[in-house]
Amino acid sequence: MSGFIASSIASSSRRRIASVRPSGVISKGISTTPSAHLDLAPAGTNSVEPPAAAALTQSRVQLLSFPKLTPLPRPHGIHVASLHLAAHHPYPLDLYTSFSLHAAHSLGIPTSNPASLPTVTSLYTVPKSPFVHKKSQENFERRNHRRVIKVWDADRGAIDLWLRYLRRNGVGGVGMRAEVFEWVEVGEVGKELGALGEKMQKAAEGMGREVEEKAEQLKKEFSEKAEEQSGEKETEEQSGGEKEAEVKQEERENVKKVEETVDGA
Repeated sequence: MSGFIASSIASSSRRRIASVRPSGVISKGISTTPSAHLDLAPAGTNSVEPPAAAALTQSRVQLLSFPKLTPLPRPHGIHVASLHLAAHHPYPLDLYTSFSLHAAHSLGIPTSNPASLPTVTSLYTVPKSPFVHKKSQENFERRNHRRVIKVWDADRGAIDLWLRYLRRNGVGGVGMRAEVFEWVEVGEVGKELGALGEKMQKAAEGMGREVEEKAEQLKKEFSEKAEEQSGEKETEEQSGGEKEAEVKQEERENVKKVEETVDGA
């Protein structure tokens, strides 16, 4: 009886595992520990993967990864641009970084290896729930993973084409920021600034003249309106004085008539 109980306990503690072979054969095994594995395939089958299946598996794994790049030479060593990438998760960031490097390599743009910048960590504390449980709070942490790629000895047109291609084929959740530098000869910047200053001065002078002309026009309009208003007031005063004189004369005539009637009576 005890032997039967022990055998039943041992059989219940074992786990049955099904492993899928690349060739489509399913073999069952029994293991007592997670690390141990016992293949119970039939005697006529071979438990080792055939070479064709192993090669197929290896080719599938290689298709999911980018091929290795040979760095392009830097004939002049002039830093012309920097590409900054950022994301909250490292996997899409690394994927898009590799994609950017391969795109630049295809266009013949020399680039450096991607450098990892310090991760920016932000902590947010919010209430866990409203009303009764408002005092209990919960912390959330957000991490920004960053990468930077430097570009060397490339034409501005090639860089613009590269950046447009990256924007068109962007990965969700990955931010991109590009810094493009232009190199010019000594003295050209001063000439450009001088020409720009002259243009701004001419524009300011033209604006000043326009403002003066508009101010003069407004003054003339206000003066004309003031003269018209003063003339209207004078005419109103004159008409008002004539009316008062007529009223006084009528009052005098009425007084005379009253006196005459009184004298006749």
